[in-house]
Amino acid sequence: MHALLKSPRIRGVAVAAMVFGVEFIVLSGMEVTDFTGMLVLNTAVILLLIFRFGYTAGAAMLLFSGYLLLSWSLSAAYSPLAYWIAGLAWFLPFTYIYKQRDVVRTKRVEHIFARERYDEEANEIEYRAREMEDRLVNTRQWRDRIAPLCNLAEDLLTALHQDEVVVSLTNNLPELIPHMENFYCYRTEGVHEGEAALLLSLPEGDTKKVYRLDELDRTCYQEGRPILIEDMEHAGSRAGKPQMTGSVVIAPLLVRTQADMSSSGVRHTIGAMRVENRKARLLDRSDLDVLNIISDVTARSLLNTDLYRETEHLAVRDALTGLLLRHIFFERATQALSRAKRSGASVSLVMFDIDDFKRLNDTWGHAAGDLVLKKLAEILQEGLNPGELVCRYGGEEMAILVQNDVLRATRRVKRLLANFAEHAFAFPGESGNIEEVHVTLSGGIAAYPLHAEELTGLIQQADRALYRAKKLGKKQVVTARRR
Repeated sequence: MHALLKSPRIRGVAVAAMVFGVEFIVLSGMEVTDFTGMLVLNTAVILLLIFRFGYTAGAAMLLFSGYLLLSWSLSAAYSPLAYWIAGLAWFLPFTYIYKQRDVVRTKRVEHIFARERYDEEANEIEYRAREMEDRLVNTRQWRDRIAPLCNLAEDLLTALHQDEVVVSLTNNLPELIPHMENFYCYRTEGVHEGEAALLLSLPEGDTKKVYRLDELDRTCYQEGRPILIEDMEHAGSRAGKPQMTGSVVIAPLLVRTQADMSSSGVRHTIGAMRVENRKARLLDRSDLDVLNIISDVTARSLLNTDLYRETEHLAVRDALTGLLLRHIFFERATQALSRAKRSGASVSLVMFDIDDFKRLNDTWGHAAGDLVLKKLAEILQEGLNPGELVCRYGGEEMAILVQNDVLRATRRVKRLLANFAEHAFAFPGESGNIEEVHVTLSGGIAAYPLHAEELTGLIQQADRALYRAKKLGKKQVVTARRR
């Protein structure tokens, strides 16, 4: 019963029945027969019920009171059968009206449901339209990035030196990642743990060559996977740099070793690329995809430059000592001599020869001779200034080209001879004991323009001076005779 009374329709009918019952009892007791007064009273009651309980209560009261008034007006002239027929005739139109009201309400509910379905379909269409628009925008962005991306890939894959890789990245990155504020490219090989060698930093304000890794960098390096954080404040972690906000994209530099270049081979991380923006959500998935492609091509380019550097080193330098080969020395010394002629500067060429080198090889073995050659090359390289040249001229002979006149060159060469003579080599003797051996040098100096105008003349004059140093007792330096 409580559940039925919760319905507004049932509650209105019940109220109308109660009011009608009270009215019927009152009117019957008072024996009211004034038709006009009863009509006015019932009209007032019906309006009151409509305003207070709704149209359902008003319609029910109208039905009940109409039945009462009609039956009373006919009861005096007609039989009880006519009384009931009149009541039913009054009741049927209201029943039809009430039924039509239910039909209208049902149609209204169906219309509401249809409207809701239409709204859902419209929202779905709008969502799909926005999704297609986003895809179209993404496609246009990729179309705009394809040309510079291809240009960058071509430049990187044809680069032979690391400087060329840096220049290519500097020229193309702002166009490929327009929301880039800070960019770092670093290599983790050959540095202390937690640090990396910084190859490139944009904007070019960071002159430090060491990059310190944070937790995001370590995760990217250790797991070898790219990282995208669109909002550092709401990422659930403060693993980035101290007080860092905004968005971050990191892509690893992955390469395969030379021994395993197959497509299925295991790749290892040699570094990473990192892009930052101080504002959140400016770097998105498309930037991560672009940076991932760039890092992949850059890693291969760096591997190519490493291989080229090694090949170039073998092509221009002696495998044992690491000094320039003779023909490379001739080319570069000729260029240095031409610059000296234009500027009016003096240069000196020095020829060195290890004293008694054949006896050293015969006594201690060729391994001992190789050790002596390496040490001499190390001392000569340490004693040179930038732009000066040193080469292995042949066998145990070395040649250097210094940017000094003959007097200053002589003083420098004497210091080199003294440093080399002071070094003690430890060689195993025949009895198994370690013996200390000191090795000496002889040198000959010829200077431009004092002794010769061309490189071949300088070499001849220096070689003759070296021969005289050998004749005079070795372990000394002799200057060439003037022309």
